[in-house]
Amino acid sequence: MAERLRDRARHAHVSLASSLIESCDAVTAEGRGATPRRLLQFTAHGGETSAHFENLSGAMDVFETLQSRHNSSQRSFTAELITKVATRSSIRSRNWLEPDDIPQWRTIVADRQVPCPVAEDMIEGLYSRILNIPTNSGLIGAADALYIVLNVMSSARLGSLDLSITTAEQNLHVEVDDPQAAYWNRICRIIISDIIGHFCQGIHVPIISGVALTQRMPKLTELLHKHLPARIARPLTIGILADGIEKLAHIDQQMKQVWDRAALLANEGRGTSLEKINKRLFQTGSICVSDIVRECDITPQAAHYQIKRLLKAGILSRGPRGRAGGHYFLDVLLQI
Repeated sequence: MAERLRDRARHAHVSLASSLIESCDAVTAEGRGATPRRLLQFTAHGGETSAHFENLSGAMDVFETLQSRHNSSQRSFTAELITKVATRSSIRSRNWLEPDDIPQWRTIVADRQVPCPVAEDMIEGLYSRILNIPTNSGLIGAADALYIVLNVMSSARLGSLDLSITTAEQNLHVEVDDPQAAYWNRICRIIISDIIGHFCQGIHVPIISGVALTQRMPKLTELLHKHLPARIARPLTIGILADGIEKLAHIDQQMKQVWDRAALLANEGRGTSLEKINKRLFQTGSICVSDIVRECDITPQAAHYQIKRLLKAGILSRGPRGRAGGHYFLDVLLQI
């Protein structure tokens, strides 16, 4: 998988899709509703007009943090990285603000005065425990490290899981009025790729935990409550990583097929407009006429012509209209 994603463009395409899916799964696990279509719409319109702001702002935090991690050249797994992820992945929640400071939220963020929302001693303790695992232990080491992170996350949930319910009926729904649980849910999902890189010779792929983590969390919580060692949980934790890798391979296959189709369509026409449109579309997941006019220096009529070609080829899906005109989404992101 890592060999396939050595191509930077291919890596970026897969990162976009995996980040979108993981961010929706993360906030869904918190009991909030989010879908790729809604999140793309939220992004396209800057979030300000969304009726789902409270749900989607969290998903947007996770999405932006994942994209930042997947595109970062800083690959070392450190306590500082965990702190950065914790801070960035819940920045829009504003739980860390005093009521009088909420109107100054944008200024505070711009000045980089945002405090870490989780206790630093918890991060240091987590990091120290992970460092006790041999770095050459591969996926088994990564699975054991994941178990340690899940232990912290489970503790942060403050007993919200009802263990009287059978495992088959349980699901991971972090209480939305328990922000610490939500913070650790996001941290856990975002740092999985960094944990794998730490134990697998620096190999970094945009792996996601997604539904695999959600489905196994109730059983893992039972093991954690019994204080069982990480080796007992390996069938579950390794299963999460294996499912994530399999899902990533599926995403890569789908994104490559659509990219090849879009590239072929661009080669059939004259000029470079569609090539530029494709590049932007696969970078952001959405596009509108004003984007195309600005990016390609063409008329709105010419932009609409290119959009019609992409719609006919099944590469684009229509989105809602907005201040900047109609938005269109990369259709494969809505189908994965």
